[in-house]
Amino acid sequence: MSSQPLTHHEILALIEPFSRQGYQADLPASQRLDRRLQFRPLTHALESTLGPIVETLALTCRSAAAFRLERRLAAAAGPSIGLVAEGAEPAVLLERVRSVPLLQPFAAGPGFSAGFGGRVAAADGRVALSEAVAHVGEWRLTLEADPVRGMPAEVALVRAATDVVALPEDLLAVLGRDWGLLRPAGEGWSGSVRLRGRDAGRDARTRERLLGAARHLAATFAEPAARFHAAHRRARWVVTLRRLMPLAVATLLLLAGLACTRIDLSGNATLRVLLMSSPPVLMILFFSLRDVPRFELPAAPRPSNAGQWPTLRPTQPGGPVHER
Repeated sequence: MSSQPLTHHEILALIEPFSRQGYQADLPASQRLDRRLQFRPLTHALESTLGPIVETLALTCRSAAAFRLERRLAAAAGPSIGLVAEGAEPAVLLERVRSVPLLQPFAAGPGFSAGFGGRVAAADGRVALSEAVAHVGEWRLTLEADPVRGMPAEVALVRAATDVVALPEDLLAVLGRDWGLLRPAGEGWSGSVRLRGRDAGRDARTRERLLGAARHLAATFAEPAARFHAAHRRARWVVTLRRLMPLAVATLLLLAGLACTRIDLSGNATLRVLLMSSPPVLMILFFSLRDVPRFELPAAPRPSNAGQWPTLRPTQPGGPVHER
């Protein structure tokens, strides 16, 4: 990025295409030293359950031929998402981000609202997702997709209130084998979800996964906590057995290795070579997995004795508490 602050003449030239579209520069909020121009928010009153949408633009001038334009859309009854375009001409970037209709990045359903942001690479309105967020009551669920093909997306679940809440680790894992367990992390919970496919297919899967999880959380939090076990008893046992598999496989391999010591291999050179090479092969396979197996002896799932969600607890050092 250029180290020279934006001059008055540069600012006038840069804001010209934006002024023609009704955007006004917010010079006090702009950062001339960082070569960043901020524009005043525009409020769009739309007939939607999301309410009015506030649009804000910010243009970063990395050099005379390299610009980054961010269009942030904040729904009154929903999340805030960003649409980003990069290129050499601010007027083209403005046209590109404006090719995405105001309501297109949003979705809503009973008890939740969601938004999807990312990079707009062309003027066809298609967004390469990098931001997926859902609001479920006072909860915020986010999926951060890794651009590397095959890598799982990071999941974060945070509650707006400061009280600690007890949540089952398999709250999202009951949705299917692609979903991981929730672990306490900072002020909320973190997990992961596998996203198959690439490009548009991966974006569609990200959208599908977020909306499915938002519907699940909205339905779950709308009922007493004890109903979670009754509604997902079979799925919870499947998750428990899945968690037990790495330890079970390791135990079977150990027993098989002990059994092999009792076999006379003096007359079978091929089998002897296979058995001797199996430990390093298994080790290579183990460390080549995307998700390294977790060796644990999980407790059997049991119903909660709590009342309505969320179960409030006093804030404690060490992060949130969780239930099985």
